[in-house]
Amino acid sequence: SAANAIGDHAFYECRNLTSIILPQTITKITTNAFARSGIQKIIIPDAVTSLGGDAFAYCDQLNTVVIGKKVKSTSQGVFYSSAIKDVYCFPTTPPNKSAYLFSSNPVIHVYAKALNAYKTAGWEEYGTLVGDLDDHEDITAIDVIEADEEAPAADNADAPIYDLSGRRATSLQHGTFYIQGGKVFRME
Repeated sequence: SAANAIGDHAFYECRNLTSIILPQTITKITTNAFARSGIQKIIIPDAVTSLGGDAFAYCDQLNTVVIGKKVKSTSQGVFYSSAIKDVYCFPTTPPNKSAYLFSSNPVIHVYAKALNAYKTAGWEEYGTLVGDLDDHEDITAIDVIEADEEAPAADNADAPIYDLSGRRATSLQHGTFYIQGGKVFRME
């Protein structure tokens, strides 16, 4: 349903939008949804299966992308002309590769066991494939959400844990992303 999609041009040219936490219920991000916005980092939720054309294109501040594990299809130019340096690609089966997917030649982090599949699927055309995602499982290495001045240090194990919608997490689910001390991690 439309309620589970970020619609066409939803945040198009929103230059002041530098960060956003997408609801875990989102299954689709459509055409130009965040194109030409000021977004710096994006975590595509695990429920998302498709990314529309130019969804994150021309985002000159976007440097980190986390692609959720169920993404299967990408349309032309999803991340075209964006300044992406690192892509953390969680699908073990490579999503279909569309034209002009990336133009910034990012480092594309995939699971070691999926590296050959990504090579076979031609993803090397768009960046440097590295099979080191296992090392980033907890995603604490990715500073996806900037810590506030008052936020506890990331190594503070007593800090409250929140889900990606900003709600305090009471029970943690395996394979789900959470925030603690201003850092995003994945519960194993």
